[in-house]
Amino acid sequence: MQVIHYFPDTHLGRGHNGLRAIAKRHRKDISNLEDGQFALFINVARTAFKMFAAGNIIVHHKTPDNSVISPQTIRLLPKYFNGGQLDFRGALAEAVEKDFERWSKR
Repeated sequence: MQVIHYFPDTHLGRGHNGLRAIAKRHRKDISNLEDGQFALFINVARTAFKMFAAGNIIVHHKTPDNSVISPQTIRLLPKYFNGGQLDFRGALAEAVEKDFERWSKR
């Protein structure tokens, strides 16, 4: 699984076509992603994101309490997407576990 491009600080209200236009300005065509490729757009506050996947699948996620999504969790999102559902809690749990392992080895 591969995030082909990461678009931080994006206004997610631009809609799907607006996000595709942003990607195109960065010379990324996200209209025909292959299996395992993803494009990730995250808002300025890092509380919501849209992830594009192969087959024109789009995942939209907002954190329930407007909590900030950590960069570690963002990196794990493709791993926890099965083509139909995103297991955000699984990605978050793995990120926390990895962070705890690093902390405990100090």
